[in-house]
Amino acid sequence: MKTHARWLASATALLSVCAVGCGQMLGYDDVRFGEGQSENLGTSYPTPATSVTTTGGSDGGALGVPPLPAIGDGGALPRELPPNDGGSESGALDRCNGVTCGAGARCEAATGQCVCSPGFVSSGSGTCQSAPPGDPASHTEAQVCASWNQGHALTDPSPWTPGATECDPGTLSQKGIDDTLTRLAMFRYLVGLAPVVEAAGARATYMACGAVTAWNPPGTAANPHAPEPTAKCYSSAGAAGAGSANIGWGQRVPADAIDQFVEDPATTQPSATAAGS
Repeated sequence: MKTHARWLASATALLSVCAVGCGQMLGYDDVRFGEGQSENLGTSYPTPATSVTTTGGSDGGALGVPPLPAIGDGGALPRELPPNDGGSESGALDRCNGVTCGAGARCEAATGQCVCSPGFVSSGSGTCQSAPPGDPASHTEAQVCASWNQGHALTDPSPWTPGATECDPGTLSQKGIDDTLTRLAMFRYLVGLAPVVEAAGARATYMACGAVTAWNPPGTAANPHAPEPTAKCYSSAGAAGAGSANIGWGQRVPADAIDQFVEDPATTQPSATAAGS
């Protein structure tokens, strides 16, 4: 699994996604990210999209296997180190202007305080560090099921707010971003990888990508990753995002799009005798 991942959830018709049971998840050692599957494509393509870009996340060591930490993990942190593109809730006062947060943290728009990103915990010295995912072979059934359930809990089931026009990408709530990072952290935990954070400054590019790809899905465009300048809702930013993103149609919730990008060969190879083989 790559430590850098980009994904986009287009604002198309909402479809359900089925998940394998907890027992099957225990053997995951070869979970992969790939393009959203064709069977998950939506049947209608309304206005713009949502998107997230992640960065960071080193391979985890064979340490303890704590549950995914709660978002924020116990309060504010000092305002220091590299800036993070935390974003602001639609209509809310953004108190993060001029605030920079340390690695693994973001600024909470409503308070102007730095909090740990999903999957990261306070180090006790004013910074955040990734929760050690541990060796997948040491994960117990209870730990896997707890992580699965926590990773699939949504704090904002409607994170995308449409823009004023059909080509306006709209806005994506911070809770929607956090839900997506939590979902991704859950899958990475299952294979012993550390969590990732949202890449600073990339959100606008991939929101623009969502606008153009939502209106130009497979079957209507030669290559959704390279939209033509004549494509509906085309923009240079959207084209740049489409050329470097995994694209998933059929979801309004970016966290649910992550499920489209994860596969385990053991569930599709009848000859396999062990999950993940």
